Amino acid sequence: MKKEKVSVIIPTVNAWEELDLAIESIKKNSDCEVEFVIVVDPDMNTGKVNQDILKVCKKHGVKAWVNKDNLGPYGNWNRGAEVATTDWLVFATDDQYFAPHWDSNLLKYWQPKRLISGRLVEPGIIPVYKTNIQKDFGVLPSEFKESEFIAWCKGRKATGFVEDGFFIPMLQKREDYDALGHYPTAGKFGTSTAVSNDYLYVQAALKKGYEFGTAEDSYSYHFQASSWKKKTLKPTIAAVVLTKNEEKDLESCLKSLSWVSDIYIIDSGSTDKTLAIASAIGRSAYGGKKFPKVTILARELDTFAAQRNFALSKVATYNWVLMVDADEVVEKQLAKELQFFAKDIYLDGVKVPRKNQIFGKWIEHSDWYPDYRLVFFRPKMVQFTGDVHERAGFIKGNGTTATATGNLAHHNYDTVSEFVVKNMVEYPREYANILNTEGVKFTSLDLLGKPMSEFMRRFFLTEGWKDGMYGLILSAMMGAQTLLAYVYLWELQGKRKELTTEETRTLFASLRGKGNELTYWLTTLAIESTTGATKLLHRAHRKALKLAKGL
Repeated sequence: MKKEKVSVIIPTVNAWEELDLAIESIKKNSDCEVEFVIVVDPDMNTGKVNQDILKVCKKHGVKAWVNKDNLGPYGNWNRGAEVATTDWLVFATDDQYFAPHWDSNLLKYWQPKRLISGRLVEPGIIPVYKTNIQKDFGVLPSEFKESEFIAWCKGRKATGFVEDGFFIPMLQKREDYDALGHYPTAGKFGTSTAVSNDYLYVQAALKKGYEFGTAEDSYSYHFQASSWKKKTLKPTIAAVVLTKNEEKDLESCLKSLSWVSDIYIIDSGSTDKTLAIASAIGRSAYGGKKFPKVTILARELDTFAAQRNFALSKVATYNWVLMVDADEVVEKQLAKELQFFAKDIYLDGVKVPRKNQIFGKWIEHSDWYPDYRLVFFRPKMVQFTGDVHERAGFIKGNGTTATATGNLAHHNYDTVSEFVVKNMVEYPREYANILNTEGVKFTSLDLLGKPMSEFMRRFFLTEGWKDGMYGLILSAMMGAQTLLAYVYLWELQGKRKELTTEETRTLFASLRGKGNELTYWLTTLAIESTTGATKLLHRAHRKALKLAKGL
């Protein structure tokens, strides 16, 4: 007897593990000959196609129909129907496991003008549709109890066709799908305002005299998630703290990490009480519950990037890692946000605003805030690079990030001398080495133009003036840091002695230009601090300055 042939249409974008299991189960448990139609969307944020999805399709010898634009699930069902070659269309999702005889048990109930859905079994993370069955055989594909699920299906006695039901997987005859005008695609999928297009589709069918219901003996297990937005119920989170003589700040830092799974201290030779504090808090209870396990690892510091990459190798088995310094504290709002974001497999990382406290004051402007840092991410997705200020960069995945609103409080410089040692001695020399390595050639204009531009950027463009005297001092000192970096560059490149007449003229012209720029920003400041006719006068003055050359 010749087998029926059905087209199973599955939209997907990011959930390769689910898709792998879905295809495998269809191959193993179908009675019909199956034509796979896997329709792949690019990521909504990055515009990139997930390469792991394509690897799964290649592994199973299945063609991937890749979209240029993200069509969403309903648009992909429509596209899949266009390329499918059979008259039997099954609209499914990538986060299902299909039980034995799922397809033949759909087909046996078909009759003209009838749409048939399978029976979904779900773990009950979110409210279960009234015709679905709440039964937990695992939330993620990696923990799916396959043999238990199949045994449970075999033990079920319910058979027949029941009106009403959920909408996936749904079997349709192509002639019915065409007669109903295909799935509507209005509304943005994954938002609170999204249109339930499968529901609207069924309602339109019922009005046209169609039947819709569930085949009671056709089962699939739904992981109650999707490739667009899936939740991990219990993500594991490691926190990493780099230390060397951090006895002053470490306890506050560690206490703010009481919500993570485990804490790793990477120490580079502390001689004060740092290790004793870390060891003691790791054995204590904090906040009325057992404190996370604290693991202390020793490694001599070569570069901070190498130190953090070493740490990543130690936490690779965790779902997420939070990289903080000993002088940073995770505020409560941020802790709640990160725990929420960690449940979402759509994300690869979270950018966090850092709240810098300098000279005893939270600096809210001057390019010191929000100072976004990628400090929370999936450990296998990221690598650190950079000599002076190391930065995390994605090496795998789609690089999809969210932005937190809660702060990472950074207890930065307490005293002016501490700031000077770091920013006027160590960093300028390192910056000069980088500039020299990158082939930047020293010019006399750099000595005036670069420092003044840095000062104006911080004090005016990033509104350092709103930080008062702190903003003025910090903007001036960062300008001085830039000056020192170029002086070091001058030294590295041979300490040229001559200053030509042409260079002198150019310097004077540059100073005149900076004067106009300074007047422009002072006028902008005056606009913000005045009202009425005076404000209008300042605006007219600024407009005239804007027309000047170089502004």
